[in-house]
Formats: sequence, C-alpha cells, structure tokens
Amino acid sequence: MPPPGGYRGARNPELEKARHALVSPLDVLARPVAAPPPMANGPRPLARVGVAALVVAIGWAVVLLGALAVSATDFLFNLNVVVIQLLIVGVIIAAIALKDARRLGGIALAIALVFNVVTIGGVSAVRTAAQGSYEGQKSDEQKFWEKYPGVKGMSASEIKAQPSLEEVRARTEEILAAVRGRLSADYGVTWVEQPVPEDISPERNGYGGESMLRTYTSTIWSTNEAITDNSLKLQMMNTIDEVLYPYGMSQFYPVNDPAESTIDPSIIEKMFGSTDPDLQAQWEWASYDYDTGGWFYGDLYDLSKDTTGRFRTERQADHDRTGVPLEGLSIMLRAEKLLSESDVQTFDQRMSEYE
Repeated sequence: MPPPGGYRGARNPELEKARHALVSPLDVLARPVAAPPPMANGPRPLARVGVAALVVAIGWAVVLLGALAVSATDFLFNLNVVVIQLLIVGVIIAAIALKDARRLGGIALAIALVFNVVTIGGVSAVRTAAQGSYEGQKSDEQKFWEKYPGVKGMSASEIKAQPSLEEVRARTEEILAAVRGRLSADYGVTWVEQPVPEDISPERNGYGGESMLRTYTSTIWSTNEAITDNSLKLQMMNTIDEVLYPYGMSQFYPVNDPAESTIDPSIIEKMFGSTDPDLQAQWEWASYDYDTGGWFYGDLYDLSKDTTGRFRTERQADHDRTGVPLEGLSIMLRAEKLLSESDVQTFDQRMSEYE
C-alpha cells in the first residue's frame, strides 16, 4: 500500500481533470467578444403609444386655447367636441397602462387635466357672460329680437294699459303707510325703515336681452318690537287684511300654512322650519294686487321658535349688514313689468320696428 497522501510526484487523474477545467484570465481576455444586438431606430413599439398620447394632448390643448381666444363658447360645448375629448382620454389611459409608455402618458394626463373641455369651456363661458360677447355666435335675427323693448307674450297695448312705474310707486307708499298706521294704532308697535333703498331693475324681454320694463321692489319696513304670541300674530295679520281690502287686493293668506298654501308641505318645512305654524320661526303672508300685478308680503320672525339656530344666524347676518331688527314684522311690496312714464315715447318708437 502507498503511504498516506500517495507517492511524491505521482499523477492524480481526478486532479488533472480539475486543472484542465480551469480557465486562465488571459484566455478569457483572448476570447472574441460578441457584439450587442443592433438598436432599432426610434422608440420601441409600445413606447410609441406614449408619444401619440403626448402629441394628441398637446395638439388638443392648442385647439382649446384657440377657441378660448376667439370666445367660441358654442364650439367648446358641442357634442362632437366632447366625443373627441373622450377619445383623447382613452388614448392617454392606454398609454398609462403600458409600461414603456407610462412616463409620456403621465405627462399627457397632466396636460389634459389642465386643458380640457370642462376647464377651458368653463373659463370661456364665464368670460363670455361677463363681457356679453355673444354676438359672434348669434344670427342677425337673434340680435334683432334681443333688443326687443317689450316682453315676450305681452302686446304694447297691454303694457301701456297697466299702471306706470311712478303710479305703482305712489300706490305702494300709500299702502305701506296705511298698514303701518293701523298696526301702530291698534297694537302700539313702532317702525323702522331698512337702510336698503327701493330697487328698480330691468325686466328680461324673453329673447335673451333686457326690455324697457322694470321690476319694482319697495323699501322694507320692520317693527322694532318682537312678536312671539301666536294669537297676537294672527290678529295683526287679519288687521293687515282689513287694510288691504279697500285697495282691491286679494285676501291676505299664509304662505307658511300647509292648510291654505299651494306650496308642497316638504318645501314649507324647509323654508319655515316646520309645517305647524305654531312652531315656525318665520311666517310669511301674501296678497296679490289686481291693479298693479304686484304682491304685498308680510314676514314675521319669532326666534324663540328657532330650534336649529338657522333663522337666528340668517337674521343676525341681515342685522349686521343693514341694521334690521332681529325679530318682528316686516312689510314690503314687489311689482313687475312696469313702464316708466318718461319711457313711453321711446318705447313706442322702438316697438314700431317690430310691427
């Protein structure tokens, strides 16, 4: 038997095989290096979806900004434009869904979120409304009727047969003075005129423009005293009805009472806090003026019935703004479609163009 470890210098077949399997570093360097596969020209096929999404988003943004520049509001709210916007959104979503196109798709999405039919259309609509720049989108006939001095559905003779603005104002002052005097005499209340002046605003003509007629809202008078007793409230409202009757006005009726009002009970509850008049924080009574076509209103606020705090908050805001008493009775009158005496001649001349 050979000594342990074998004879010195003896060949070991297994060791020889292992040595032959080793590769010298010089051999590695001497081997030819394989060339990398040639790169394709341009982006990979899937990345092209991202390029397309970005180009489409930028191009669409330019189109929308151009429409905004020329105040083409009607174009922006066209059905075809909305369809195109949805198609662009679809391309962007497809780009984001693909890994190779996701980066460009994200940029396209950011552009689309800023420049789209909703944002640009909203800006255009607000600007057009503020400037009144609708002429470019209207026909000559529409522009013609937009300047109609009367009101659609009313003839010139009907308009001039009504009391004038000046007559309605004088009648209103007389009625309000009569109501204040009677309630002061019967119930000892005192009055304060709200600092908000009467309002005379243009009436729409029904053709997209303003007529020569006016809507008249009188000043509001309020009692300095709070009125919390329900029986006293009813007495005062009935007294007002007695004052209005000689002026040929309709019965003074409670808008806030479901038993007599034509308003849906659910709406009454939202408006006045309850469907039970005894629990309501606000009463509103009304009477129609057959001579002027106007309405007389009496609103009574009783914050002791306010269980939610909503009415107190609203009245406090009014008090801080105008100084009106928080509680008590307020009276006023409003009439529509009134022609001023000073405008009759001009009204006739302009109406002759539409005969």
